[in-house]
Amino acid sequence: MDNLFLSLKIGTHNINGLKVNPHKLTTLLEFIQTEHVDIFTLSDTNLSTYEGLFAMHQKFKNSHKIFWAGKDEAKIKGSGVAVIVNNKWARHYWEHIIHSPYLMQVKFLFKQFQVHVWIIYAAPSETGSLNQILEIITRTSDLDPHIQQLHVVTGDFNQIMDGQRDRIPANDSHHYNKFATLLDRNFVDAYRQIHPHSTDCTWSNGTTATRIDQIWISDLAKDMITNFETINTSGITDSDHNMIIATVYIGDLIPNNWSNTRIDQSDGISKEKRFCINWHEVNKEHWEKFAEGIANRCKERNLEMLIQELIDTHYSSSDREQASLQEGIDKIWMRILAIILNSSIDTLPHYWKLNADTRCQNLDRKKKKYEDRTHVHTAKLAYLGYLCNHPDKLALKDNERFRSNWILKITKYNKDYDDEDLKDGTSLMLDDHSFIISTDDFLSDAWRSSFSFALKERKLLDEKIYLNRKRSLLTNKIEAKFENIQLFQKAWLNSTLEKHRQNVSIDRAVIDSNENPATKCMVFYPTEVKAVAADTFAKQFRKRNTHLEQLNPFWRDIYKVQRHNQELFEPLCNPFDLEEWNETIQDLSKRSAAGPSGIDYNIIRKLPESFVLILLKFFNFVF
Repeated sequence: MDNLFLSLKIGTHNINGLKVNPHKLTTLLEFIQTEHVDIFTLSDTNLSTYEGLFAMHQKFKNSHKIFWAGKDEAKIKGSGVAVIVNNKWARHYWEHIIHSPYLMQVKFLFKQFQVHVWIIYAAPSETGSLNQILEIITRTSDLDPHIQQLHVVTGDFNQIMDGQRDRIPANDSHHYNKFATLLDRNFVDAYRQIHPHSTDCTWSNGTTATRIDQIWISDLAKDMITNFETINTSGITDSDHNMIIATVYIGDLIPNNWSNTRIDQSDGISKEKRFCINWHEVNKEHWEKFAEGIANRCKERNLEMLIQELIDTHYSSSDREQASLQEGIDKIWMRILAIILNSSIDTLPHYWKLNADTRCQNLDRKKKKYEDRTHVHTAKLAYLGYLCNHPDKLALKDNERFRSNWILKITKYNKDYDDEDLKDGTSLMLDDHSFIISTDDFLSDAWRSSFSFALKERKLLDEKIYLNRKRSLLTNKIEAKFENIQLFQKAWLNSTLEKHRQNVSIDRAVIDSNENPATKCMVFYPTEVKAVAADTFAKQFRKRNTHLEQLNPFWRDIYKVQRHNQELFEPLCNPFDLEEWNETIQDLSKRSAAGPSGIDYNIIRKLPESFVLILLKFFNFVF
């Protein structure tokens, strides 16, 4: 059901800068994850794109992705936007376009359906910026009318439409002309669709409150908005802006939505564990059973007969297709691997080990330092504070289990700070443990008051510890860099080159739609993506029908077959034999790790001779 898209829960918030207090993002992500928000946009981040890459805490990197539009480098504050996307929606991420430090567009692609999420920040210092931004949005939405598109415009508009309904105290101001481009294209204000006569302001300076943070939905889903919330951010980000969250039903907009609920086809290889042999317990008797198991499985699966049939069919049919030949080779190779692995599992002492990715994730969890742990716990406590400030939401969760779980968590979180933390550069005295949260009379009015005070103290303490450790880290880095320059100049020169090799992950593909070649659709199931990638590379590196005799003399001389030292290369075309096999495996390292197949060199060394002869027959045919 994770592939079923029935609704889009989308929110926005002016976070008032992340540079001074990066812990705000952790607290916000904890809230987003707990409330199951699909897409959340941020305005006024005041971070560059590079700084944004390191702003997310490690805990959330496997569950969310953030796309950043960096701040205006000419300004100290008041620019920069970002979009947070959970993994479910990130699978359909197509591209993001940064129009300016005040406007970004993120596209999500489904079959015959597109979702465009816009995040805007109409900075008060940029005169006329709202008109320019909305002009770009509406001009883009007018493109490709034959494609079914949902446009969602979110952010801080710094403008209200009706002074009577969007402002406290109310006045007679009207700014419909500012929103004319959206209204002319039948965009709707999501808040007004749910609350046509209410006034829930999103920003206040103490004397005046306005609803300048808004979410607009295009005509396609204007009647499908099911919920809208305005949430006070006190205790979450402590911004002077409230956050807003809208829920839009999209179940009927995505063609074949229910057909995408199928389970991913497994390739038969464990994604969590890999097979390892306990070599300390292997003896001669084990290897004898291993050889016997190999021989029995070869007979049961008719391996030699299948190889011979493949060879006979290939030579007897001149019009055999290359694809079917490759398919036959692949099937036999998978059968060979299965014979070796199954025989190893059945006859050799072994254990299952977590693969590298899972192990690294577990190590990352175990190696959390205090600065990582404390502010993550504070973020969880901030969500409890949010529930305390919203009794209706707390009532839905409040039960005996909820209370006991939180009492255990609070008891654990009270041990976050040790004496070294409190001494190290903070102004708190050891006996002044005002950040300790009591568990007596949990959720009573008196407890909530003391909890609110303790939560503020935790946030102040987290920030002081963070700044102190950041200062200490910078000092250590500078000292280490100086020492490196003095003692290891060659390594220092190499490090200054800033060589960075980015991993390439092909986990999705954009292709032409079968129903309408003029439109695009996205595939992300592993088997489909592999097929698209293989087809693309096959076309790119296909055999060319080149006629050398038609080339000019310059290129003909370059492509002319070179016949120097030909006698040295002739043995390379000779068939593999048993002698060459034995010489090769003797040079293999016994300490080398197994590859993706799970078969290491120690197993290959112990393969019985009858099985090796079958392998050589197969290899000579393939090569």
